[in-house]
Amino acid sequence: MAGDLAVEDIVDVHVNSLALGAQICIGVFLVSAYRRTPREQQKTKLPFVVLNFVLTALFLLHAVCVSFFQSDVLALPENSSELVFTTSKRQATRNAVDTSSQVFLSFVGNGILLYRCYMVMRDKLWILVLPVLMYLVSLVMGVLCIVSGISILDYIHLGALKGATIFQLSWFLLSVAVNVSVTAIISFKILSSQRTLAKSLSKEHVRTYNNIILILTESSLPFTLLGIAASVVVGLNQTNIVDSEQSLSNAWYAFCALSPQLIIFRVVTDRAWAKDLQTATSDMAISQPIAFGGRDQRRHRDGVEETEDDSDSSGY
Repeated sequence: MAGDLAVEDIVDVHVNSLALGAQICIGVFLVSAYRRTPREQQKTKLPFVVLNFVLTALFLLHAVCVSFFQSDVLALPENSSELVFTTSKRQATRNAVDTSSQVFLSFVGNGILLYRCYMVMRDKLWILVLPVLMYLVSLVMGVLCIVSGISILDYIHLGALKGATIFQLSWFLLSVAVNVSVTAIISFKILSSQRTLAKSLSKEHVRTYNNIILILTESSLPFTLLGIAASVVVGLNQTNIVDSEQSLSNAWYAFCALSPQLIIFRVVTDRAWAKDLQTATSDMAISQPIAFGGRDQRRHRDGVEETEDDSDSSGY
């Protein structure tokens, strides 16, 4: 170990660098879009911009902790004990800070996904009971994980005893379960509604639903798939796939920040599905496209003004 970095550590450096660079680019673009937003709308979008930078700050904290760990590894003298190094006070502090950033970032990220699910399923809130319960339990397990000073990445790297990792393993698996369940609920709602209305909608309207599905896919699918893969590998805890465990978990953590930020990006740039599906479809005339915002009597589309007939814009 002394003076050397494992392959998974080098992979983590590149993943963290790419993810942090993407988050900075998103943040710069959001600020630019926010400044171009009409003043009356800025108040509603400011919390999303602030939340985006909170996510970036939490991920940056994690990346700094990983960098400190790797620099300490490179500075180790030959024949140093790995056990003494990982149990030192300096590393214990780093573990606590790193674990805290992981827990709170997953909590904020899953909270955004739950809120989006609430907007979609407001007519059937009972469906959200299980995801909300898992969300709350994962928070409790995360707090216990912080108190115990155990990091999911350290657990994977060291192969710690199962009895000492019950809190962090429970937090990790529950966080993934929340993401998977919420994504499945939203996907089912959108797809079922699309099938129901496909016969009465024009190709333009069907294309709008397809765009909604693409928004869901680009923001949640990588997060979900990485979480499933990481949870399976972590659960197996086999020594021959230790490197994959650490890399998958670190990639999942990167998407804990990126996936919610992609949703925020859509919201701030007015390209998000702002209302729940039931409201959007009930307000929509069959001959008119789905309204993502307020509907005016006069629209400007592709540089050409179109005047709607009163009977068409009434929604009946």
